[in-house]
Amino acid sequence: SKTYPTLETQRLILKIPTLDMAKDMQILADDKDVTKNLSQLPYPYSLDDAKTFINGLLNRAVTFQSILRMSSPY
Repeated sequence: SKTYPTLETQRLILKIPTLDMAKDMQILADDKDVTKNLSQLPYPYSLDDAKTFINGLLNRAVTFQSILRMSSPY
C-alpha cells in the first residue's frame, strides 16, 4: 500500500483520507446547509457515500485531493 505525506500544523492536519475517516466524513457532510452549496454532494450523505468517495480517491491515487481535519476544536 502506498503512503502519502501528511502536512500538520498546530490547528490543521492535511492528509489523504483513509477508510477509518469515513464515519467522521459522513457526519460532517450529512448537513443540508453544507450540501446546498455543493452540487456534487448528495443529501442525505450516507456512510456508503463516504466510503465510495474515499475508495475512489485511493483507487485513482489522487494525491492532490486531501481532507482538512481540524486537530483542535478551536
